[in-house]
Amino acid sequence: MGNRYRMIFFDLDGTLLDYARAEAWALEQAVRHTGLGWTPEVLERYRRTNAELWRALEQGRTDAATLTRRRFQETIPSLSDREAERLNSIYLSHLEQAGFLLPHAEETLLFLSSRYRLGALSNGFSRIQRSRLRAAGIDTYLAYVLTSEDAGTAKPDPAFFARALRDNRLRPGEALMVGDSPTSDIAGALGAGMDSCWISPGDDCPPIPRPTYRIRNLEELRTILG
Repeated sequence: MGNRYRMIFFDLDGTLLDYARAEAWALEQAVRHTGLGWTPEVLERYRRTNAELWRALEQGRTDAATLTRRRFQETIPSLSDREAERLNSIYLSHLEQAGFLLPHAEETLLFLSSRYRLGALSNGFSRIQRSRLRAAGIDTYLAYVLTSEDAGTAKPDPAFFARALRDNRLRPGEALMVGDSPTSDIAGALGAGMDSCWISPGDDCPPIPRPTYRIRNLEELRTILG
């Protein structure tokens, strides 16, 4: 099935990297460092706020600078702009060290790297994502990395995927997008004319538009592309 592809693109967070674990660890370190008082409720509020702001970024309703400030001010309302920016800086310095892998990530990349050119497409900040890839020890498998910060736009904008295709001299039918998000990964790739593979460990209904493939974990990708 997979031999028609010249390149496989992977989402990072929720696909190769364990963002939930990285986020929790980095946030706790940052909050404790600044003496603000750490509780599980802080993490819950942060996750809710951060997810809402990233959706707004994907939809073009906010920008990265606003996101990085507001996610902490809405989590801890007593913070001034300056304090929020400082907390964000400390948080990111910890996050870039958090290279926690999801199951089967490294062995899947190792297996596929001898058969395909591999890349990563991520809605995130370039320095942070590249540092996390190095920390995880999987950067050497990826010949290409594009973040929303690099591209000036975010998944699911077809222009983001068009940039990745153009940079790698690919036609849409020559690339496969692998990711866990029905919107930013699956709908985005299909909007650019690319095939997609949705990672969904549960029994969720396939998103509309439907992905080309559906797998429960990365290990199953080898069956499709091997």
